[in-house]
Amino acid sequence: MRSLAQKHSTPAKEEAAMTQAQGPARTRAGRLNEFFARWITSSALGGRFAHWLSKTISLPQLRRLAGAEIPWTPLRKPLSDSTVVLISTGGVHLRRDRPFNLNSDSTYRVIPRDAQPGDLAISHQAYDRTDALRDINLIFPIERLRELEAEHVIGRLTREHYGFGLMGSAARLMPSIKEVARRISDSGVDLALLVPACPICTRSVGLLAREIEVRGVTTVALALVKEVAVAARAPRFLYVHWPFGHALGEPGNVAQQRTVLHDMLSMATTAPRPGLVIDLPYRWRRETYPPVADWKTPSQAVVSVLSS
Repeated sequence: MRSLAQKHSTPAKEEAAMTQAQGPARTRAGRLNEFFARWITSSALGGRFAHWLSKTISLPQLRRLAGAEIPWTPLRKPLSDSTVVLISTGGVHLRRDRPFNLNSDSTYRVIPRDAQPGDLAISHQAYDRTDALRDINLIFPIERLRELEAEHVIGRLTREHYGFGLMGSAARLMPSIKEVARRISDSGVDLALLVPACPICTRSVGLLAREIEVRGVTTVALALVKEVAVAARAPRFLYVHWPFGHALGEPGNVAQQRTVLHDMLSMATTAPRPGLVIDLPYRWRRETYPPVADWKTPSQAVVSVLSS
């Protein structure tokens, strides 16, 4: 068992946290690491460097681990009858659980469906967590998914969801990936939604999606580095041209977050073949997002690409 949930004793330096009212706690990463995380998240030069670093690390690993055949499991139920699981690679975990090792951690954490932002913490050093601490839905959109469950857009959220931290070695990550895929399959999940956060997270969610789909569960993943998404050969990817740590958009922008989830659900129901990587057209902080009028109608962003 590779989950370290429910282990409460940790070194004091790992548990140092900056707590925001009613929000997640931050596991401190050190002044230099925090500066680097802000640089790759907030500056154009830092973003270009992070994309280069992501490709340098991820592409050789994916050539070894991502097979030529792309797994494919079409969604067998209407969304309104489907059971959904959420997986984040942004270092999200329960406050009471042991933080991820910031330098390298191949384990995972289990997060219950009713977890509130104040119950959570973020232990990661490879992206700026400032906005995610303000709004956990940027990297773990559990509140948005609970809304969709209440609105009967999706059938139900499964009882357990999953968080991963930073892990440079994809090979060492694979045992946990396989274990989580098995747990998801055994729990009767129909659809898995995967959300990255850091430069190498696109690799991780791609490998997770492949393993989960092999076990008969439909997957849709967001991507932050397109070349890595293509190399991962996962069943369904949506690429967002947004900074690391902002896969669902800007903090507090509920309409934007729901728009991206509409795109993900549309991809689950309409993608005609495996291996698609669709560019979402949204520009960072230069768009308005009207409320989704009809969740049963696939999103225009996805349909326009599939029909072109």
